[in-house]
Amino acid sequence: MVKEAPLVRDEEKGPWMLLARARRELGDAAGEREALEAALRLDHSMPTAWERLMELVELSGDEKDQLRVSEGYLGVDPLNAGLLTKRVSWLEKAGRITEAVDECVRLKRLEPERGARWDSRIGVLLAGVDNGRARRHLLDALAINPRDRKALDTLERMDRDVSASAEKRGDGGKNP
Repeated sequence: MVKEAPLVRDEEKGPWMLLARARRELGDAAGEREALEAALRLDHSMPTAWERLMELVELSGDEKDQLRVSEGYLGVDPLNAGLLTKRVSWLEKAGRITEAVDECVRLKRLEPERGARWDSRIGVLLAGVDNGRARRHLLDALAINPRDRKALDTLERMDRDVSASAEKRGDGGKNP
């Protein structure tokens, strides 16, 4: 009886992908990563290679690489909500708030059923940067989920900051 070979996608038959698989089987994560990056330089459109490279980069914890690889992966799979969610966190940690907000807006369009979550996240990210816009998003989130603790806490903190600022100016809060 002839044993059938496991199904292998055409993209995985290239020499760099074969090398990556061999390195993985040997437990050589660094070698696997190098081979995957070489394969992707030749053919940018391999979702399985991007997915595995993303796993390896996440394990390394290098946020710059996580952002770089996630950008490439999203070029092939732009509707990957899980990756976009992680990217928001990485952008926030890197201090790239505007880009994090843009990704949240993208997620809000991609997952309309989770709009309150993304409004809340946008509001929290924008608090202190663009209070008017932050307040609008936080209020939208609270309209859908009145028990959103993070949105409530952020609004309360923003109100305290405005009140404290008004007291310092001596205008009683008339000129926030």
